[in-house]
Amino acid sequence: MAAAASVLLVLTAAVLLLLVEGGEPPYSCGPRSPSSGYAFCDARLPPARRAADLVSRLTAAEKVAQLGDEAGGVARLGVPPYKWWSEGLHGLSYWGHGMHFNGAVTAITSFPQAIGTEARALYNLGQAEGLTIWSPNVNIYRDPRWGRGQETPGEDPTTASKYAVAFVKGLQGSTPGTLQTSACCKHATAYDLEEWNGVARYNFNAKVTAQDLADTFNPPFKSCVVDAKASCVMCAYTDINGVPACASSDLLSKTFRGQWGLDGYVSSDCDAVALLRDAQRYAPTPEDTVAVAIKAGLDLNCGNYTQVHGMAALQQGKMRESDVDRALTNLFAVRMRLGHFDGDPRSNAAYGHLGAADVCTQAHRDLALEAAQDGIVLLKNDAGALPLDRATVTSSFLNGIGVKDSEKEDNASARGGRNF
Repeated sequence: MAAAASVLLVLTAAVLLLLVEGGEPPYSCGPRSPSSGYAFCDARLPPARRAADLVSRLTAAEKVAQLGDEAGGVARLGVPPYKWWSEGLHGLSYWGHGMHFNGAVTAITSFPQAIGTEARALYNLGQAEGLTIWSPNVNIYRDPRWGRGQETPGEDPTTASKYAVAFVKGLQGSTPGTLQTSACCKHATAYDLEEWNGVARYNFNAKVTAQDLADTFNPPFKSCVVDAKASCVMCAYTDINGVPACASSDLLSKTFRGQWGLDGYVSSDCDAVALLRDAQRYAPTPEDTVAVAIKAGLDLNCGNYTQVHGMAALQQGKMRESDVDRALTNLFAVRMRLGHFDGDPRSNAAYGHLGAADVCTQAHRDLALEAAQDGIVLLKNDAGALPLDRATVTSSFLNGIGVKDSEKEDNASARGGRNF
C-alpha cells in the first residue's frame, strides 16, 4: 500500500511538472487529481472556506514553503508550484518570474485592459506560472530624481486614484466571483525615493503627518481597495514615522483590512522582510524579523527570507502556526478566485477561450496608440535649448529599450533597457 502511494505521488509530481513545462497551464482539482474529493476543490463553496480547508491539510513545513514569491508545490494534494511575482506596469514583463515569452506568444501590447486579457491568454497557453500581477504603481511622484516616476500617474492624489481604479479593473476583469488576473497596488506608502546623498530607499524614514497620509499618500491605495476591489496591496521598503511599512500593523491590518476592507493578500516589496533586520535594524534575529512581519499582517514575502527562517520562528515560539494559517488562507483564497483549483482553466466560462489570437490584436494596438497619443507631454523651451546646435554639440547620449549598441550589436536587435 505504501509503495502504491509513493508511486502515485511520483506520478502526480511528474504530471504537475509537465503541466508547467509542456505547454499546459498549471492547475489543481482536475478529474485525475488526488484531492478532487476535498472541500478545497468544491467550486460551490466560498473561496475563503476552500482556502482554509486546503491550509488545514498542509504540514507546518509545507505551510512555510508557501510564504515566498516562489511557492512550493504539494504533490500529494495535486497542488503545483506557483510564482506570485509577475509585472505589468507597461505591458506584461519577463522581469517578474511568472510570465514567459518562449512559446506561441513572444510579444505583447500595453495598458491594463490589454494586460489582463493577454496575461490570461499566456496562462491558458502554458506560458505563465502565475496570474498575480504586481501592478499598478500608484505612489505619489513628488521627487523628479526618482527613476521610477515613469511608472506612476504623477503627483496629484485625485489623478492617481482615478488611474488606480481604471488600472485595477482592467487587470482583474468584470466577471463576478472570478478574477481575470489579480492586481497589486504598490508601494504603500509615502515612497518615491531611490538613492540620494547617502539616503537609500531601503532604510529611509518618511516623517509624515496623519493628515498628509490621509490627504496625499494613501488615497490612491484606498481607491485601489475600496473602489476597484484590488486583491493585493504591496508594502514599501521605507519606514513611516519610525516603523517599517512591512512591519506596521497599523498599516497592514488596521488600515488595509480593517478600514478599507481588503479582500486579498498583502505582499512585501522584494527582500523587504530581510531588510527589516539587515538595513533597518528593526528586529534582532531573522526569526524575530519573520514573526514581526507576519504578525503585523503580511501574507507574502517577495524573496525567500520567510521560507528560510519561518520554521525556526515557529519552533522558537516567535509566531504561532495560526499566524501562518491566516496568511495562507488569504493567499489561497485569491488563487481560488483565479480558478487555479477548478480544474483545467481552459474550461473556464469567462476566460478559458483566450489564447494566442487574443494577444497583440488590432484592438489592443489601437488602444496602445491612443494611450500613447493622449500621454504626450510638451516641455517648455524657454531657454532655447532645442533644437540642438550642431556647431556646439559634439556628442550625445541615448538610452532606452529601443537604442542599439552598434559596436556590440552589428546585426543587432534592440538593446534591452532596465528601469528601476
